Amino acid sequence: MAIESFLPGDVVIHQAYVGTLDNNKFMFIKDQLLRIDIYESILSPVMFGNLTLNDNINIRDKLPIMGNECKLVFEISVPGPTSKPRRFEFLITEILNVTMGHDAASSQYDLQFYSIEVKNNANQLRRTPLVGMPIDNSIQMLLQDVLKSTKPFSFDDEGTKGLQDLNFVGIKPFQAIDMLKNQAVSKRYRSSVHVFYEGRTNDRNGFYFKPVEALINSKSNLLRDGMFFWDSDSATSVKNMTYRNILAYNHIVQESQIQLIGNGALNNQVRSTDIKTRGKTVVNFNSATDNDSFGKSKGAKPLYTASLESSNNKSPTQIYNIMKSSAMSDTFLEQKIGYAKAFITLLTQNILRIMVYGDTYLSCGFKVRAEVPSPTGLTKNGGKQKGENSEFVSGEYLISHARHTISKTDLDFRYFTSLELINASYGKSGGFDT
Repeated sequence: MAIESFLPGDVVIHQAYVGTLDNNKFMFIKDQLLRIDIYESILSPVMFGNLTLNDNINIRDKLPIMGNECKLVFEISVPGPTSKPRRFEFLITEILNVTMGHDAASSQYDLQFYSIEVKNNANQLRRTPLVGMPIDNSIQMLLQDVLKSTKPFSFDDEGTKGLQDLNFVGIKPFQAIDMLKNQAVSKRYRSSVHVFYEGRTNDRNGFYFKPVEALINSKSNLLRDGMFFWDSDSATSVKNMTYRNILAYNHIVQESQIQLIGNGALNNQVRSTDIKTRGKTVVNFNSATDNDSFGKSKGAKPLYTASLESSNNKSPTQIYNIMKSSAMSDTFLEQKIGYAKAFITLLTQNILRIMVYGDTYLSCGFKVRAEVPSPTGLTKNGGKQKGENSEFVSGEYLISHARHTISKTDLDFRYFTSLELINASYGKSGGFDT
């Protein structure tokens, strides 16, 4: 049996069509497709994107393509025996930038699209409060019963604290989910920074509601072949030497001492007042004793030096005041706010962006490892870089944003993925966790 030959960046488009929401009519668009960009993020509840068509068969009028009445179905994979296709289904919301070809034989235009759940979200307002449920159960109810989503839903096994009574009336379901996410307090992770997003689950997409620390700590979402190299000569296998090359990278930010200190990432305080009893509660966060509760990979190091910590964590640089009532269900917010603010500040202190060859396995919420060498100026024979990998850049990261780009070339289509990676620390000794 002949071995299939392919190059990094090759992509197989199994399906590409636009059709009516009731599936009664559809038209294939692969031959007309010029480019598609699909965006996913742990900060966005849904996926979205846009595509450009060179329409020479009048799809726009024959279907016709109408905003919020048509959908896009797109299924792709990368070549190889172990690759699994990934299927996307989107609601087309707008037609933009229509231009006519010089011979009037075709037109070019953009289609903007969002996840299909956006349609039900636009049609509904909450008319009843959410009573007597944990927040993760409330989110599941909104997603499945109100938004009518049939996609898989995953949340942290430990769940959230308390039974909440929440009067979310007169707002859209995704707005309610966003408010619930911000109020959720984890039973397991002290930072309690939760995200609700849509990402890959096997060969399809699904929704996740989890603490960021759970994603960082998880061994199951560390991609086994997700090790990317800036210098291909560092790799040991043929696949890594080509397929996993980092084509471009930008270390956007690495530690702002002013933000670390001023935002209370080293020391902050939360003061809670009960409006019924006038009782007061004070919760302190101090990096010297409390940062160990934040999820870190084995061998990871803090973003600040010990001398910076010892000289700047002696008193709070942020004080948060909240009002609550013992007559209502406990929101546990005084336990969350200080830790959450410190953790969010740390997450925004180490951001790396890389562009790699496209891969359907790459999705927000998963972890990868980036290996970037220290630029020593010395080279090996053949011009390859010599030197150790930078411990300040190399390490495990969480994919916070992903942009999948497929563009038509003279011969076929090419697929690239841009990733934004975050971590609240830097470096990691050894290889992947097992």
